[in-house]
Formats: sequence, structure tokens, C-alpha cells
Amino acid sequence: MGGQPDHEQHARAREFLQQCRERTRDSAERLRRHLTYANEFGELLDARTHPCPGPGPEVTYRPGSAVSRWAGSSTVAAAAATIATVIAVNARL
Repeated sequence: MGGQPDHEQHARAREFLQQCRERTRDSAERLRRHLTYANEFGELLDARTHPCPGPGPEVTYRPGSAVSRWAGSSTVAAAAATIATVIAVNARL
């Protein structure tokens, strides 16, 4: 029937979006934990710390450290942009 909503397809789409939200949340939490662990091991401790942008507890890093270079890499920047896009799309749904 033309114009009639496909409830099963709609339910599958909602399920898929929910899974995307959960994966995004899990990925963001893993990244936050990795940065926190690096901080706890002392590599990032410095009197001149800067906040690491993002949601959740503040995580700091020292400019020029391995983590700050890693955080500035194009691969990480692309991943962060993708995650931000998914979060923005999910927020509108």
C-alpha cells in the first residue's frame, strides 16, 4: 500500500539508531578512560595543564606530550568529528 507507514521497518530503524547511540557512548567512555589512565600514570602531570575538550569529567594533558600529539593527529580528529556528527544526529532524533 502506497503511503502507509511500514511499522516493522520503522522499528528496525529505531533499534539501529539505539545501537548507534550505545556504541557512540561506549567509544567516548573508552577514550575518556584512556586519557584518564595516561594522566594517572604521571605522563601528563604538569603545572601547565590544559583541559581536554569534551563531555564528562575534565581530563588534562601536557602540551607536547605523546597524548597531546596523538590527540592532534588527523586520524583522531576525523574520528572525533564522526562521533560529534553521530551525537548531533542522535540528539535531533
